[in-house]
Amino acid sequence: MTSIQRLNRACLPIAGVIACLVIGAAPLSGCISTQADNGAATTAQMAADDGIVSVRTIGRIASDGAKLTAIVIEYGMDMAGADVTKASYALDVWQGTWTANSVNDGSGQIGDVTKVYVNDQPAMSSTGGSGSGRYVVIEVYQDYQHATEQGFTYALSAGVTQTGTIKTRTHTITPGTHEVMNYTAGQTGTARAALAGTYTISGLEGFRFYTNTPGAYGASGPSFTALNCYSEQTGTLQAVDMDYALFVPSDYDPSKKYALVTVNHPAFNAGTHPLAAAAQSRGATVMASDWAQNLVKTRHGLAGMIVVVPVYTQRVGDNSGTTAHYSALVKLWDDLQQRYSISQDHIYGAGQSVGGMMILQTNVLRDNYFAGILMYDNQWGQNYYKDEVFARGMTDPTYVETTANTPRYYPSTDDMIWNYHWGSDGSKIHDGHDINNYHFLTSDDNVMVMNSSENFLSNNLWTEQNHLYKDLVDYEIPRLWIMDPHAPKDDQELALRNFLAQPNRYGDQSRGLFWVTFNGGSSQIAPIWSRRLDAAYEWLLSQSRTTAMARTKLDLNKPFELASVQNTNRLMPNFIDPKTGGAIYYPTGKAGAGTRFYNSSWLRIGTNVTADQVPGWLPTGMSHPVTPSTLQNVTPILENGRLTAVALQYDTNMSGAVIRMKGDAVPDSKGMLRTDDFVVMDTYDLRDAADSPIAATTTNIYMSETPQRRTGAIRGSGSGHYVIVEVDSVWNGSTVKVVQRATVRTQQAIASATPIRH
Repeated sequence: MTSIQRLNRACLPIAGVIACLVIGAAPLSGCISTQADNGAATTAQMAADDGIVSVRTIGRIASDGAKLTAIVIEYGMDMAGADVTKASYALDVWQGTWTANSVNDGSGQIGDVTKVYVNDQPAMSSTGGSGSGRYVVIEVYQDYQHATEQGFTYALSAGVTQTGTIKTRTHTITPGTHEVMNYTAGQTGTARAALAGTYTISGLEGFRFYTNTPGAYGASGPSFTALNCYSEQTGTLQAVDMDYALFVPSDYDPSKKYALVTVNHPAFNAGTHPLAAAAQSRGATVMASDWAQNLVKTRHGLAGMIVVVPVYTQRVGDNSGTTAHYSALVKLWDDLQQRYSISQDHIYGAGQSVGGMMILQTNVLRDNYFAGILMYDNQWGQNYYKDEVFARGMTDPTYVETTANTPRYYPSTDDMIWNYHWGSDGSKIHDGHDINNYHFLTSDDNVMVMNSSENFLSNNLWTEQNHLYKDLVDYEIPRLWIMDPHAPKDDQELALRNFLAQPNRYGDQSRGLFWVTFNGGSSQIAPIWSRRLDAAYEWLLSQSRTTAMARTKLDLNKPFELASVQNTNRLMPNFIDPKTGGAIYYPTGKAGAGTRFYNSSWLRIGTNVTADQVPGWLPTGMSHPVTPSTLQNVTPILENGRLTAVALQYDTNMSGAVIRMKGDAVPDSKGMLRTDDFVVMDTYDLRDAADSPIAATTTNIYMSETPQRRTGAIRGSGSGHYVIVEVDSVWNGSTVKVVQRATVRTQQAIASATPIRH
């Protein structure tokens, strides 16, 4: 029998009954009232099973995800004068799994009752309630932290059994015989889910949720639709409907300027409802809080901050392989900057794991786009050869590659998102830099990464970057080790503030790179520990893009070279060299060299596993140093007024160049041509004088000493500075522009992709 059914059951007519409390037109069930000998009325008696209408919960988003703060019991009568105590109820709350990395900052336990009071609203009260009303509020112990993030659907599920007799001014409510809950009976584990509408989450009140699939949580509007989103993993343009949560200050004024911050979730939260994405971590609620809003007001003179939490279903690859959802995210930012008055100098990014990687990728493709970046347990590396096949575990001889589990990264020059940043006047400023030289491009930015010592994937890649900086230009990224993450939060806050206050200089300039590592833990625990510390958020929101723009980058915009003597003691822990079967060591760079053409390691998830590529790897047949090659001139070749070929002049001999054509079979990681995967775009995009695509099909590519066709030339043959691209077309114009959309390499040189029209 449901609570509503119990409430609508008729009262039994017995001697001494007075009128039962009526809700609507139905009398409250189970009411029994007596009269004293002098005729004065005393309290009516009823069972809790008949008196309790519902149970709902109140939660907040903490560093470990959703946290129960209170349970609200609704009764069918005014509870004025109720003598409610801790002993009045037995609670069934979500406990989670307690491990060595969990933290209890107090002496209580999960589910301990800290306050019980009567209130006239189904909400917590700082004054201990109103003393009257239909609601009993039970506040619970909160001073703890799980070692893994807790989802709000199960963390905010709860059940209540009234175990004691409660007396109010009008009723005596006897103990119940069953539990009243806000989830479906029989649900266990993380499948236990609070029913929609039976909980509230503090901090998300101002968010709106945009999705085409509202489900149980509803929607404020449709998803953001982005067209022509390029995927490096498939080489195709796609339309993407991106869900997102959005917080705009309630007093938004378009005549004033606002900061914009993106909070990106990790991969395991992909594809969820925007509410779930916003509730995934403490970040979104912190950014929307009065504390953060006031911080950007006082530090930067802004009117507040807009917060966006995007939801993506396609993850960015660990080795610089972007998906169509990355392009859609960038276009969402552009759209928000068109819709709202956003300061170009105060755009921030915060993200965990893959979420942080998406932020970093934007910062590379749009140099100096962000004022500051805060990341948790993320990794990112530069790779010039994104036409190589990459899959985790591909070095395992039993690994079988398919198009589904082994994406091929297609390098691209997506003109919609590539190679520019926003100027202070809102214009696009094109930088002309090499987007693959990540270590160079991030060297002037405000970036702080926070990870755990046991996340080898993240730590090894940041160690790799730090070794490069130290070897090549004698700069080290400052690193703070928080040796005891279980220490009191205030002690950790002080340690982080002191660390960030220390000079961080290279030459005569301050630098904006910081690295914080928590000793111990897993890949999930560092974000939880990190998000406890308000000093990290304060650092992020205190940054401005002006400081990054004012710095010079580290002198790394030149090819990488190996030092003559290698430090073989500089080992990469927990990974095995796929070629030697032995330990991997970080290569030692030559002082004065740069980071162009350096490829970061490809690492698997796990410990003591074979790496997929070692640090500084090169394609078969190549060796450091690699010579840069640049496309300089384009000569159209016309026969009978029709374009039959273009001659592309490079500044190096292109003998043996590897140049992909649409329809080519993709080689797998073992060097064998696959029969289920083919190149979907040509390396060269031909355009006319108006920059419109020329309808032409590439039929052959070879090298030549002169800008002329060779009848019967074999694909890939020849030598010289010219690449001859033969085409089948009916175009008869006189001016041809060429965009090189993919990396072109020989055994000695590399010509990087570029959006420049030659």
